[in-house]
Amino acid sequence: MIERGGAKAWAGGKPAVPALTVAVGSLSVRAAGPAGLLGLDLAGTVEEDDVLPSWGHEGAEVALCVNPAGTAFLEGVLGQGRIYADRIEVDIVLPAGEAEALASRLAQPAPSRARPSHDRPSRHRLRLTAQPITETLLRITGFEIC
Repeated sequence: MIERGGAKAWAGGKPAVPALTVAVGSLSVRAAGPAGLLGLDLAGTVEEDDVLPSWGHEGAEVALCVNPAGTAFLEGVLGQGRIYADRIEVDIVLPAGEAEALASRLAQPAPSRARPSHDRPSRHRLRLTAQPITETLLRITGFEIC
């Protein structure tokens, strides 16, 4: 398991802090910035939403960009997310080593788990620890791959 920031162990089947769980469908690694530091683009779907449960869009598309360190957020904040009617877009900033570890882990096959459709491969899940700022903005404070 890879963990960063506020991601905490689950107790009783629910996260200790609100989280948005994304089933990762695709990963694209890119060079970002003049130094060619690693950047990632992920796409997936919302699997579970404990941050804004009233939003109720499990299955909505998620685009997540991991950018190299250089943008400063408040201490303990990795990035932000914006909620649209049909999708969520998230931008987080990670140091090069952490971005590389995340890319490496997501490039490996996901662990098998019980799933209703056996014709689809199992996908990694990325649990983003988040706090709502407004009805359409999220503060991302941590993540966990599971």
